[in-house]
Amino acid sequence: MKSVDVRPITQEQAAAFDSKDPAVRLILGAVPYRRQFFGLFDSSGVLCARAGAAMSLGEAGGTIGFLRGDLSRAAPLFEAMEVWLKSVGAQRAIGPMQYNTWFTYRVRVDAADGPSFGWEPEASSGAEHARLVAGAFAGYKVIESYSSKGLGGLEHFLELVSPDLSFATEKGFVLKSFAELMADETGKKNLLSALYRLSMEAFREAFLFTPISEEVFTALYVSGLSQIRELSFSSVAFSASGEPAAFTFAFPDQGYVVLKTVAVGKLFRGQRLANATMAFAVERAREQGLDKMVHAMMRSDNVSQSWGAKASLLWEHRYALFAKDL
Repeated sequence: MKSVDVRPITQEQAAAFDSKDPAVRLILGAVPYRRQFFGLFDSSGVLCARAGAAMSLGEAGGTIGFLRGDLSRAAPLFEAMEVWLKSVGAQRAIGPMQYNTWFTYRVRVDAADGPSFGWEPEASSGAEHARLVAGAFAGYKVIESYSSKGLGGLEHFLELVSPDLSFATEKGFVLKSFAELMADETGKKNLLSALYRLSMEAFREAFLFTPISEEVFTALYVSGLSQIRELSFSSVAFSASGEPAAFTFAFPDQGYVVLKTVAVGKLFRGQRLANATMAFAVERAREQGLDKMVHAMMRSDNVSQSWGAKASLLWEHRYALFAKDL
């Protein structure tokens, strides 16, 4: 086996290694975390793989991510990142993860089945790269499992959740689509502010939750929304007094309606608003002739998985997040 060498590399070198990688903006951008990128060089001095480590999960939590290139010999790369993380105080390494759970994390670990989607982790680099990423975490333990489920029978699902939409309406809640709320710049600003407040509140107790600033959240969502042509599936539920109470981020993709994010404000839980906002999305999907949906990136033990029992399973994609004590 040819010898390899691992060296620290600059942000610019890490970004230039794969200029088409969607993560380039995170590599080059300013972040409030200590971080270091590493390169794996072959015996000729050619950079053949790249990765990055960051102290971005609290005082003792480090992350490993930004993996690109030939990962068939990734062990020395991981050893260097683990040494660096330990030197800056990390007690645990978690990955694959780009800084925290607001950005790309997890890797697909099932055999290829069903369609692939651009919002899935490692989607931009293909199934073989995902296999190599998962293999690179040999010696790590799976700390969380996730899945996306392709489901049929949308009409039946709508029949089951429509009563929750009616219930919410009778209670005075008003649902408005993202498209309606983004009709002008003021509306767009108010929508993003509402999504930020609801997300910080709804996910505060979520696994590995890390608070981020409204500025970073806004940039993240503006980037995501700019890639979605149809925003009429997504909605915010407002209380009778006009307070944002819940939202569902949903959109059509390859003949499916994708239910990507569902959040309910703490004061409004128990009022069936998750189902109500999903019903709103599914109604729009049925109006456009769709009869399939995806419940995207759910934790395996998440109560949200029970939604899938209301429709017929077509396929399932599974993902994993790994960790190692340092």
